[in-house]
Amino acid sequence: MLGDYVRDKHGHFVKVKEIYSDSIFTEDGEYEGEQLMVGEFEPIPIIEEILEKNGFQSFKHGQIWKERIGMGGQTTSATSQIEVIIYEGGHSVIINPHEGKEFQGYIGSVHELQRVLRICGIEKEINVN
Repeated sequence: MLGDYVRDKHGHFVKVKEIYSDSIFTEDGEYEGEQLMVGEFEPIPIIEEILEKNGFQSFKHGQIWKERIGMGGQTTSATSQIEVIIYEGGHSVIINPHEGKEFQGYIGSVHELQRVLRICGIEKEINVN
């Protein structure tokens, strides 16, 4: 999906700028504008370092990762906050009480997380670098 991050053939994390039936074009970094054919890019697995960079906190020695997102920096009660939970093994729960949306399922890569956040009405840029 446009705006999602993938790993290119050089091992760098790049953002998808354009999508075609047999290739994508990249947006970020040293390889900006590079065309990658199908098979020359792959999903970025969700790893602890990426979760930490994006405000997730570890519970139970890394078996559970959580982030609570307040709306517009407002102080809100825990029940009115957006909650993103990723369990060891990829099972995830995302709850957005402001939009009345909830997701429960497997998220194993950064672009899957980006997509599910958007579907749940959460605009959050994921930092991979």
